[in-house]
Amino acid sequence: MGHSIRRGRTCLGAGLLLLLSPFVCAQQTLPYFADFESSATLGSLPPGWTADPPSSAFVEDTVAKDGAQALEITTGAAVNQTFTDAPSIVWIDGWQKGEPSNVYPDLSALSSGTAIVAFRDTGIFCLNGDGLSSGTWTNTSVVPTSGTWYRVTLKLNYAPGQKKYDCYVNGVLRLSGLGFFSNGAESNQLHGFQASAGSSPAFLDSLYVNSTRVTQDRLLDYLTGQAGLSDQVERDAADRNGDGDIDVADLIFVVPY
Repeated sequence: MGHSIRRGRTCLGAGLLLLLSPFVCAQQTLPYFADFESSATLGSLPPGWTADPPSSAFVEDTVAKDGAQALEITTGAAVNQTFTDAPSIVWIDGWQKGEPSNVYPDLSALSSGTAIVAFRDTGIFCLNGDGLSSGTWTNTSVVPTSGTWYRVTLKLNYAPGQKKYDCYVNGVLRLSGLGFFSNGAESNQLHGFQASAGSSPAFLDSLYVNSTRVTQDRLLDYLTGQAGLSDQVERDAADRNGDGDIDVADLIFVVPY
C-alpha cells in the first residue's frame, strides 16, 4: 500500500513523502525549528500544525531521534505546516523514520507542488519534475532500512528561471538540479510542506526551515540565542548530557517557548 497525496499540499515521507506547495492555515515565519519537546503536549499536535484526518497525528515519547519526543503520523495520515514571507532560497532539514513503501505516490492526485521525496524499499527517491505536474523518479542510491532514522535536507530555489532543488541524505548531497513538480504561480516561494505515512506509521523529528543551510554551529547559534545564552560559559553549562557537544539533546532543556 502506498501513500496518497492530498491536493494542493506538500509532503515528506517514509513510506513517507515530502512535497512543498501552498496550503493555507496558521503560517510560520523563518527561521523555524520544531523539536516536538517542551512546546508540545503529548497526544496532541504542536501549535500551528494540522493533520488529515484530524487527530491522526500527535506528539509521542516512545520513538525519538533527538530528545524524548517526536511527531507520529498514523497509517494513511498526513501533517501540514505552512510558512509565510519565505525568501527565494530555502533549506528544509529534518529526520524521518518509517516503513518504506513498495510503490510510488500517485502524482495524478496532486494539483500543485515543488519538491517530492518518497521512501521506497528500493531507495529514497526524489521527483525530477518537468514543471507541468509530472516528472521522473530519481534514486538517491540510499536504501532505507526499517526502523532507521534518516536526515533529509532540501535546498529549494524559487528564483525566476530556476525552480530547482537539491537533495541531501544524512548530510551528503545525493541529487542536484532537480526540477519542480509544478512551475505555476504557487512555486514562486515556499508555502509549506506535508509529511505523510503509507501503510504503517511514520515519525518526524527536529525540523529546521531557514534561508541558510542548517549546521551544528548555526543551529547552536539560533537555539542558544532563543534560550538567552549570551556567553561561552553559559553555553558550556548547557551541555546537560555531558557528551562534549551542545546539541538538541541538551538544548531542549534550556530553550524557552
